[in-house]
Amino acid sequence: MDVIEATYRVNTPMFLGSANNEIAEIRPTSIVGVLRFWYRALALAEFNGNPKKVENAEGVIFGYTRGETATKALYSLRVANNNAKGQGKGDKVEMAGLSYLGYGLHRFDGKKDANIYNRNYISSDREIGLKLIKNPGLKTNLDEADLKIATEILLDSLKCLGIFGGLGSRSRKGFGSVTLLSLEHNGKPLIVSPLGKTKDALEAEIAKLLEKAWNYGNGNPKNIPYTAFSKHTKVVITKEYDASEKLLDEIGKEMLRYRGWGKGGKLITGETSLKLFKEDHDLVRLCENSLKGFHNLAKYDRI
Repeated sequence: MDVIEATYRVNTPMFLGSANNEIAEIRPTSIVGVLRFWYRALALAEFNGNPKKVENAEGVIFGYTRGETATKALYSLRVANNNAKGQGKGDKVEMAGLSYLGYGLHRFDGKKDANIYNRNYISSDREIGLKLIKNPGLKTNLDEADLKIATEILLDSLKCLGIFGGLGSRSRKGFGSVTLLSLEHNGKPLIVSPLGKTKDALEAEIAKLLEKAWNYGNGNPKNIPYTAFSKHTKVVITKEYDASEKLLDEIGKEMLRYRGWGKGGKLITGETSLKLFKEDHDLVRLCENSLKGFHNLAKYDRI
């Protein structure tokens, strides 16, 4: 039996769950969707810029539906050894930058910079275990060489999730971040300690992971047909922090300093606003005043 096993640690609050957000839970469909994204991002360079080969390989690994034809995934995914259960809403977060990044995920409680999450979430330091089992006897239209490449891209996609990615709402803002703790293929350890444990180790791992991608593409990034790693990709490693939420808070503050207008010339951090985007601010105020006018008119018409 061909089996891939991976274990991740949750670094930042993960807002992942049911459609009504009442339950925080890890669902295989959510993980498959994220893995498909990283798979596609890596595969373009690995298949020498051939999008049809990428589409075919992705369909073989994860399954696809074309018209009335459905193809079963080569690997079935299970969430194994999962102790990442949902947590309540009551944790206070006294970080203005974190609140900015998580706008809509927090409920202010009336105190300056203090708020609590208004949705159930999966907390940091929990672990997620994944097991991908190859479906025996399943035939594919990939030759042996391409099937090997397709499988290696799958393994690298699991690494990408542990370096660049996350799960759930606001994963692009740093929530739901995960670190790959271990990775095995048929019992052979590929990762035996946290991936990118130090800055130097992280740089080396990224260089190895994107070695082929950083040599792919020409002078015009518009010729890359979709979001994928290429020579136009830039990876920035920020400062090192002893806590992931402190790092998120600092990133949020930088965004506030850049985009924030503030109130009375002051940001929520107490810093003086730079007021860099006056036209944007004035446009928003104009729209707000127009909506208030429509609201008052509607009230008058009801009378």
